[in-house]
Amino acid sequence: MRIRVSGVVVMAAFGVGAAVLSGVAGAAGAARAAGGAVRATGEIGRAGGEPVDLDAVHRIKDEAFGRSQVMDHLFSMTDANGPRLTGSPGLTRAATWAVGRLREWGMASPRLETWGRFGRGWSVERFALEMTAPVYTPLPAVPRAWCAGTGGRVAGDVIAAPLWSEREEEAIRYDLARYGAQVDAYAARWRGKLRGRFVLIDPVRSLAAPEKATVERYGPADLEALLAAHDPRPVPKWEWPLDSLPADEKERNALTAWLPQEVLSDFNVRRLRIGDRLNAFLRDEGVLGVLASDRRGDGGIVFVERAGSWALDTPPAPPTVVVAPEA
Repeated sequence: MRIRVSGVVVMAAFGVGAAVLSGVAGAAGAARAAGGAVRATGEIGRAGGEPVDLDAVHRIKDEAFGRSQVMDHLFSMTDANGPRLTGSPGLTRAATWAVGRLREWGMASPRLETWGRFGRGWSVERFALEMTAPVYTPLPAVPRAWCAGTGGRVAGDVIAAPLWSEREEEAIRYDLARYGAQVDAYAARWRGKLRGRFVLIDPVRSLAAPEKATVERYGPADLEALLAAHDPRPVPKWEWPLDSLPADEKERNALTAWLPQEVLSDFNVRRLRIGDRLNAFLRDEGVLGVLASDRRGDGGIVFVERAGSWALDTPPAPPTVVVAPEA
């Protein structure tokens, strides 16, 4: 099998990020933002002992239901100005648009402010993945964030070099000691064999035909179940520092729901560092690119996250894309 990739990924070092401040709205600005002046008509009702101006409440509701701009704003923040990774041109466009809208509504001093150092920005300018032999076909795939670009069109053979088997993947992926040992063993096995090739990094997936719709609408019974209190359960046991998470997804979710965010953040940072070692090996080997998959995707859905770190002190990951599992 031989494939060709043509694409450019832009990666640059950004020293600062940006945030939108709403500034201060004057009386005229507040009136324009709400579509008209809202007057106080006295004490009409009470909620929790506090006076409620029902006339103002109804006028706000009328503005929301009759002249809502939510979908227009959503379009501008996603389709028109996304994606918005920190430090990316998309974020700059979206933030600039938000400041302009706040200024149109009469805010006194909307502006962008820097908040500190971040790391690499990242964006995709163009991308295509094609199989050229034994027959031609375009392949559905999406680049992972913070991977390096190809620097133009590249073509080469594909080699299957999975990091782990499908059976053991979950058990290794969330155990830092086993994950690190697996990366070291992988580097020892494949050193000198990957240069100039596209690497299939994940095992072959066992896919079943979808039997139900990907998206489901909640009915009354589903909503009632969400409102019902969960059965009491003991707090899962864990030790600091956290070095592993359960391989079973339900057990893992139950544990992470209890863990402090600082503990999870520390675990994920150490796990990311192991991934950096794998990326450094693949880059040093001179691979043309990495073809990955994702266990969560089927029926044409592709889940894409990051390939490596945005930190300036880590090497960028090689060009990495997630291919639709059906491909």
